[in-house]
Amino acid sequence: MQRIARFVCIALICSACGVESGTLDESGPIPEGPTIRIVRELAVAYHEDAEDFLFHPTDLVLAGDTLIVVDNGNDRLVFLDTALNVLGSVGREGEGPGEFASPVSVRVTPQEIIVAEINNGRFTVLDRTGRFVRTFGEIVPGTAFAIDSKGAVYQAARSLTHHALKVTGESESLFAARRDTATGEEALAIMKTTRESWLAITAGDTLHVFNDTDGTLSKYTPEGVRLTTRELPIAYRDSLVQQRLKLVRALSRYGVTEFSGTLIGDFATTEDNRILLKGSSGNTMGLLIDPVTYRARRLVVDQMTGDWVPLRDATGVAIGGNRLYAVSMDQLYVYELDWGEVR
Repeated sequence: MQRIARFVCIALICSACGVESGTLDESGPIPEGPTIRIVRELAVAYHEDAEDFLFHPTDLVLAGDTLIVVDNGNDRLVFLDTALNVLGSVGREGEGPGEFASPVSVRVTPQEIIVAEINNGRFTVLDRTGRFVRTFGEIVPGTAFAIDSKGAVYQAARSLTHHALKVTGESESLFAARRDTATGEEALAIMKTTRESWLAITAGDTLHVFNDTDGTLSKYTPEGVRLTTRELPIAYRDSLVQQRLKLVRALSRYGVTEFSGTLIGDFATTEDNRILLKGSSGNTMGLLIDPVTYRARRLVVDQMTGDWVPLRDATGVAIGGNRLYAVSMDQLYVYELDWGEVR
């Protein structure tokens, strides 16, 4: 009876706040649907007047018909249309209003653009035209962050008990409690201040947390109640784990011992409210995940060849229509998608 009562209570909370529904404490691998084929490379961003047009781009978002690229090496944001025509750029190196120092990730709301800066250790807020608004907060090592409909920012927390740090105005609080207190490899990753929680927010301010240590995906209500935790498809997850181990072992030969590696390269939401997980294994480039059912569709290439290396190594991805956009290897790439019969 206690378990039934607890389930009913949480269901009522979810109903009241409008959060997406989910089955409490459901476990096991994420189910898979039809694959999405990545057909071919369509274009690469290029600007004839700038040799280093993009220098170490690290992230991007698609906001309507505008691509916003974090041009980390040039300390700026670059705006392009979906045909890769340059619309403009904002920012330069510095600490003042509208200046950046190693910007690494970007998210948007209907009114604002929020940028995380590593060297300035802060968030910078711009309006949707790129005009400076304010700075706030203090980013923690690891740059994964998400924004809810009320403007609260969630970033990965250095905590053995919670996944996220919620920043509202000048206040901060731990959010999204872990299933158990972190121990072993998970605790070691936190102590090394490496990113091991990726965050995304979908409709109804539902928070999704990907645990980069064990390859699980968890869903939380806006109040921080955990609804479900699912694993990545087993073969896919195991392959990602093995790739990370190979990288860690290779670096250790050169005396690099403080690098734990990550399973994935990006974790974000699409404009049509789906979760886009970028993690390359074999001919799988990532997963597109329904935020309600946690049913996933693989993004695949027919055969892994050198032509797909930029996409494999991408640090930021976005989907719009039948186009996949990716920043990698000092460029912005566009690929054609074949959705099959199911969109």
